[in-house]
Amino acid sequence: MTKTSQLFIVGHERSGTSLVRAILAAHPDFYIAPNDADPLMLLEGASCKGQFNVDRLGDLRSDFKLQAWDIDWGAVQTVIAGRELPCGEVYKIVMEQYWKNSAAQWKAIKRPKYERRIDLIKGLFPECRIVALIRDPRAVFSSKKYYGGQMGRYWKICGFLHVRLMTSILRWRKSVNLIREAEKRYGRDTVLVVRYEDIIENPTSFLRRLFGFLDTEYNEEDVLRGIRSGFNSNSSFLEESTEQSVFRKDTLDRWKEKLEPGEQEIINFALQQHLASEGYEPDSGNIDEKPGSICRLNCMMMRLLALTGRY
Repeated sequence: MTKTSQLFIVGHERSGTSLVRAILAAHPDFYIAPNDADPLMLLEGASCKGQFNVDRLGDLRSDFKLQAWDIDWGAVQTVIAGRELPCGEVYKIVMEQYWKNSAAQWKAIKRPKYERRIDLIKGLFPECRIVALIRDPRAVFSSKKYYGGQMGRYWKICGFLHVRLMTSILRWRKSVNLIREAEKRYGRDTVLVVRYEDIIENPTSFLRRLFGFLDTEYNEEDVLRGIRSGFNSNSSFLEESTEQSVFRKDTLDRWKEKLEPGEQEIINFALQQHLASEGYEPDSGNIDEKPGSICRLNCMMMRLLALTGRY
């Protein structure tokens, strides 16, 4: 294997990042950070204008989500003492201290939404590799709606204004655009883009592609046997009982039952170009060919939301 040792698993939430994390966690050559905390987000919260406030290091040490990480905070403090560093540099120091806990060849972290920080990640870890997940947006929104905790609430306002759906569409579109841009910028030897559906439809082919990308030998039976150890508490995979059922193909179309026809119509109309470019066929079984007035109204509101620059 190459000298490259850092791996980042990124993608829009509910797109299969937990599944890829579980697959890699079942392999002895991978040491993967816990799911329950985002050090970079915590560091940014303790920063002022991008510079980390060293006096806030104690807040990070006492954060209950980071306590399971077993980080040598004394060593972190020694490195950053007397220095004014951007939070990105402090993040690198924290992660390197955490990764010192293992001699595994690959040190990895899974963070949805990190596709928005790929340039920062590549600046901090130039030799790292990135696995980026893309999933059918209709399945993503269905999963958010029914398995996403707080994300599943307040889905619709006034009976027709799908605010949560609109913002989710914009975020999914931005996520896919950033992933494809990173793939072009850094090359396919550095960024592996994976469709969630391809994992489910052909796990054997995906494992060959994943571990080939990482220059790592693997035993498929051992990986599949240990796959259930790495899921989040809010992951829909926890409903499944065996490693075989995790890859059930019938779950790919579950969104057709979960999403209302009006929601499907808005997604198909708003994302028709992205659906086609990513290989997803619009489903017209439950919707009219021409978008209705409510669909057009929601799409018009989406354009206005996009102008804010937040999505």
